[in-house]
Amino acid sequence: KFQGYGFNVSHAVLYSMTGFKTAYLKAHYPVEFLLANLMAEVKSNTPDARNNIDKIKKELRSIKIKITPPDINKSELSYTIMDDNKLVTGLDALKFVSDDAIKDIIEKRPFKNFFDFMARVDSKKVRANNIQALAATGAMDCFKIPRKLIFLYCSDYRKKLQVWLKKHDPSKEEFIYPWPSELDWSISETYALEQYYLGESFSCKPCDAYGKFFKDNHIS
Repeated sequence: KFQGYGFNVSHAVLYSMTGFKTAYLKAHYPVEFLLANLMAEVKSNTPDARNNIDKIKKELRSIKIKITPPDINKSELSYTIMDDNKLVTGLDALKFVSDDAIKDIIEKRPFKNFFDFMARVDSKKVRANNIQALAATGAMDCFKIPRKLIFLYCSDYRKKLQVWLKKHDPSKEEFIYPWPSELDWSISETYALEQYYLGESFSCKPCDAYGKFFKDNHIS
């Protein structure tokens, strides 16, 4: 008979202690508490992880924390706090960017430009789909090359660069890639790709990306 009583009591005590501790942490260290939860949800594969991430970010913004997009030269493995009120998006928040790729990038940065990045990262670890995710979410905007061009031509760029490096010295010669004169993605395309790879868009709001669609369908 005691088993039926003792089991429930032990769990009740444990849950109350856990609830007290987490409530204390959230009250006295809200940013650190929410950040720890955010990092856990990013690694989670549960169906409600995406919704939980959105809730945590909304709460962080409500306490005046500015969340910034990923940056190839600034982002760490996961979300990190800078200047007390700025949360830099971690590279592990991006789809298709593995921990091995992130570690290689962090070890070899800072990168001066796209050539420097492509010449120094390990092609076996930082693959084309990793680079596409980084480009699509704005992590490579500092290289001043349209996202669309990096996304579409990173594989060809790497092939031509590898051939060029076998016969040329980059310290003496400059590698020039024949970038096509294509325009960058539209606002709606940029928004959609950021949503796909990151789960949110830093470039614009839904009404900016699909304003006419919302208006025609009477969606606020």
